[in-house]
Amino acid sequence: MAPRSRTRDDNAGPDEQSAQRLDDADGDLGGPADSSNDPSRAEARSDHRPGNVSEAGDGPSGEGEGEGGADQSAERREVVTFTLDELAARSGVSARTVRYYQSEKLLPKPDRDRDDGRVARYTETHLDRLATIGQLRDRGLKLPAIRSLLRRSDGPARVTDWLGLDDVFRGAWQPASPKLLTGDELSDLVSDVGPGSQGALEDEGLIQRQGQSWLVSNPPLLELALRLMRDGVAFDLITQAGDIIRKNMAKASDQLIDLFVDAYNDGYSGLPEPDQLVTAMGGITDDAARMIFREELSRSVSNLLSDVDRVARTVQKKSS
Repeated sequence: MAPRSRTRDDNAGPDEQSAQRLDDADGDLGGPADSSNDPSRAEARSDHRPGNVSEAGDGPSGEGEGEGGADQSAERREVVTFTLDELAARSGVSARTVRYYQSEKLLPKPDRDRDDGRVARYTETHLDRLATIGQLRDRGLKLPAIRSLLRRSDGPARVTDWLGLDDVFRGAWQPASPKLLTGDELSDLVSDVGPGSQGALEDEGLIQRQGQSWLVSNPPLLELALRLMRDGVAFDLITQAGDIIRKNMAKASDQLIDLFVDAYNDGYSGLPEPDQLVTAMGGITDDAARMIFREELSRSVSNLLSDVDRVARTVQKKSS
């Protein structure tokens, strides 16, 4: 099970129309969850009483029978339970979003208070599940993918593996850290690259206004663009060149991922564990890309120089 953490309220969660279809009464849960496929369903159901503590057996009726068929009394223990509002307060997830997750079968169905069937009783299982959902959403997973991951018979282990691989992957290829610049700092950067440069950089998303400051999402990329502009390369050519490189690098990246995933799925021998492979490749990708790109540029330049007519036309247009 993923470590508990305080999850955020899902601002990007259900829209108003969808949420309003769920009964606002405390304890309405939407459609029933498919507990047979939900690995997070509590193994012990609570014999609920009013309040936050109830007694529960260790399992459903019949599980405590011995080999000879004699009934054995299950050891009684206390189970802390929460109302919907208490669960929302402890998890940081609104009651409306909890109901939505319930209707989407992302949460196991809670028990009902024995003395007041209108009141739902949630447990630590639901609190942990909300924390896990928050972690997965923060990593970019959509609700259908989360539901598929949690429904597996080995769901908790799969979530742990996924979060571990996610940390490895993101750590190996973490993009450059963004940076905030003051207006004066940005003005100093673009002071020698001609009028209109700041607007062009903003149009391309290299800088973004943040109140009185400017956010640079990729400082090395901005510095590269400014260096080319100082060397006299027109900004529109820089952006077109960037688009060409990004498009081809994106295709190559997808193909590399597919190559190694297929190799693992096919049982290819001689491969380390995925996290070891990712760590190893993360340290060489910059060097490999640079060396291969340099070789390919050298090849293209050689092909250009061997095309005498094309070079002559280019030189003639430049001198005219």
